[in-house]
Parts: sequence; C-alpha cells; structure tokens
Amino acid sequence: MQMSRRKKLKPIPKSSKNKDSSQGPMEEKQHNWPERPDVFSELMTPVEAAMFLRLDQIDHTPATAIQTLNYWRERHFSAVLVRYQEICKNSVRW
Repeated sequence: MQMSRRKKLKPIPKSSKNKDSSQGPMEEKQHNWPERPDVFSELMTPVEAAMFLRLDQIDHTPATAIQTLNYWRERHFSAVLVRYQEICKNSVRW
C-alpha cells in the first residue's frame, strides 16, 4: 500500500504585531522548533502535529502547542463520551 503524498504548505507571513521587542534569550530559546518536514506522514508526533496545524507560525512554543493539542483532544473525547452515554441510556434492552 502506497502512502499518499501531502502538498507542501506555504509559510504564513509573520506580522509585525506578533514580534515582541522585550523578548530575551530565554524566551527565544523556548520558541525553538525542529525543522519543518517537507511531507508530513500519517502518524505524527505531537510536535509534528502542531507544525502540521501551523501552531509554530503563530507564536506558540512547542510546549504550549502540545498543551493546545491535548486540550482539544480531551474536549473532543469528552463530548464523544457524553454522547455515547446518552445513546446507551436511551437504548432499549431486550
């Protein structure tokens, strides 16, 4: 089975409002992202998934991007679980 190739994404232009002149060396180090892959695979690490969603281009650090991914994953899972419980509660047992 051949894996599909994804189209290479164009970078989002950096806006001047996102740049903060008060950043010191400590803040700059936290924004270090690994090199962006040309093609993303089907199975990604959390950092690769954040880069796929372009969180690296909107002032996220790798740590905050992973927190964002975890938040949305948990929120979606909770909503699915609640819906599943409603379906099970309303189902007729024979």
